[in-house]
Amino acid sequence: GAFGFFYACNNNHYCNFTRKIQPKDFKDLADEYYKKKYFQKAIENFEKYLLTESGNAEIYFKLGRSYDQKKDLQNALLNYDKSISKDTSNAYAYYWRGSVYYDLNKYDNSIRDWLKFNKIKPNANSINYWLAQACFKFGHLVKSIEFVNQEISVNPNNEDAVKLKHQYFLYLKSQFTTKECNIKSSNKDTIKNYLQLAIDFNVNVKFNYHKSLQFENGVESLRTIKPKGFKIIGQYNSLCVFGYCYMREEERTFNIDRISELKINPKNIEFWSE
Repeated sequence: GAFGFFYACNNNHYCNFTRKIQPKDFKDLADEYYKKKYFQKAIENFEKYLLTESGNAEIYFKLGRSYDQKKDLQNALLNYDKSISKDTSNAYAYYWRGSVYYDLNKYDNSIRDWLKFNKIKPNANSINYWLAQACFKFGHLVKSIEFVNQEISVNPNNEDAVKLKHQYFLYLKSQFTTKECNIKSSNKDTIKNYLQLAIDFNVNVKFNYHKSLQFENGVESLRTIKPKGFKIIGQYNSLCVFGYCYMREEERTFNIDRISELKINPKNIEFWSE
């Protein structure tokens, strides 16, 4: 009725005054619509509530989810941001904001949010599967394999993850067995993962190798090897790759920490030593 009051009319057309609408009424209606998945109605009533009241993390999260369900990604993102600014412990705010970033092709942002979700709720919601997808699209090819392997180890019945791994494997094989690939990273885990791919695809690798100062005064060399596997050796439990060394014409072991400028499937077998 007029002035924001409720009126209840019976069949005899008599109207009884009830009370003035309060902001909480809009919130209660919005919560009810949200539970029933009437997302447009939920949006309308949450927004009416927020015209006069300050929202909390839960309200902004529900409003973000409602916009998300209506495919209004920008408003969904805005409200997820507000929810997270008020409560950084809600894992699902990161999960769904990461999903919005993914749909907006902002894969680096989706990776960041999904890693935060994974830290709070490890391996939940097939998160490693989605991290694999985002990493692949962002160009982190080895990371995509790492995450899809993690998903399969946690959820071996996830058929989508198994299919995804097969697709990635075929793609990477076509890349690493048909041309020389330069690996720019110096991160030990990344180098190990690329070496594993070389082992899987049965191709050579070439790299600069720096010996420790206690061995031949830290001599530098260029090596080409056919990698076969990994082992831990020495008093410092150093991670090493072993395989056939073309320079020594025998199996040799190389500390991954001392490998740089890695090339997968090099055009030429080259080697030299200072």
